Formats: sequence, structure tokens, C-alpha cells
Amino acid sequence: MFETLRSVARQLRGGRGADEPDANDPLRLRDRVEECFSETRRGWSNRDLTALTPYLSDRFADEISVEVDELDRSFQVNYVEDLELLEAAIQRPEPSADRFDVHLAFRARDWLEDLRDSTVISGDRVEPTTFEQRWAFVRAARKGWVVDAVEPYDASARPAGWYATADEPTRWRLWDGAAWADRDDQPSAPGAPSLPGAPSAPGAPARPSAPS
Repeated sequence: MFETLRSVARQLRGGRGADEPDANDPLRLRDRVEECFSETRRGWSNRDLTALTPYLSDRFADEISVEVDELDRSFQVNYVEDLELLEAAIQRPEPSADRFDVHLAFRARDWLEDLRDSTVISGDRVEPTTFEQRWAFVRAARKGWVVDAVEPYDASARPAGWYATADEPTRWRLWDGAAWADRDDQPSAPGAPSLPGAPSAPGAPARPSAPS
């Protein structure tokens, strides 16, 4: 009973609840990352703010609301279809950290369309494009890990650190800044780099202001 009360108290304070992925568990973190990725893409294409809310920080949700309003006023929609996640390299957070980065690569058909006559304004309705992005996750009260920022990213510039990747999802691997180190030991005191500057809204790169 006391453990249950402590769990509830942690959630009310914004701490980790019983069902929230542990920062040291790469598989559970990956499950949450993939859930947020698929649900935010779907919600963005459908312009469904209610569907997006459980997966975004309050600050980022406000930014997305502005983006959606701008699209509605212009009678436009940014479609993201046939989404295929190619990589999600999760950078290991500090044990007590409230944020972490994920480096994503995905392929999708992405285009901006005029709702009045179905004209493609930008992007490609037919051919898929490959994108690389950095997603910042933060811990939010009663939500757990949520997306707080999305920005373009170059995988060749990946910073050194411990990561869990798609081909090695169950353990943390050391990236030395140029290659994966040939080591089997796990990190004892990992660090997470500070996040880059201003975030952009999640969506696809069909428009400069939408997430890319």
C-alpha cells in the first residue's frame, strides 16, 4: 500500500510513475519512443490536437496548435503517409535525468496539399523521402516521457555517448564520435548532452515551419 502511495505521489510531482519506462531500460524507452513517433505523425496528418496531447509536452503542444491553426486558415494539410521507421538511436540519459535525445531516421511520403483543389503545394505525394531528425523527450507529470522538440539532424554528426540502436536494442553501446567502440561493458556514469536551440513543430519537412 505504501509503495502505491509513493508511486501516486511521484506522478503528482511529475516524477516517474510505476508504468513509466525506466531511464536505464533501453527496450522500454524504445517502446515509448516508437509509440510517440507513430501517434504524433498520425495526429499531425489528421490535424487532431486531442490525439497529439498525450505524446507532447504542454509547451510543444502549444507550438503545434499554432502550426495547425495556420494550416487551417490557409486551407492546407501536411500529409505524412507510408511511414517507415529506419532507426531510433536512443542516447542514454542520466539515471535521474528528466530529458533525453533520440536520433531518428525514417522514410515517408510527405507533401503539403491545398484542401480546396487537392493541389500539391510542396513535397511529393508519390515518392517517399528519407528524413533524419533529433527528437528531445522530457518527463511530464501524469504523461511520462513526451516529445518536447523536433529538429533536422545529421547522423554523421552524432555526439559521443552511450546509445541503444535498432540493431542492438537491448543494451547500451558506446559511440566514440567516429565509430562504435568494441566494448561489452555497460556505462556506469553516462552523461546526456544539452539540447540544441529552439525546437520546431512535429510534422514533416514539406514546410519550413513544420517539423522536419
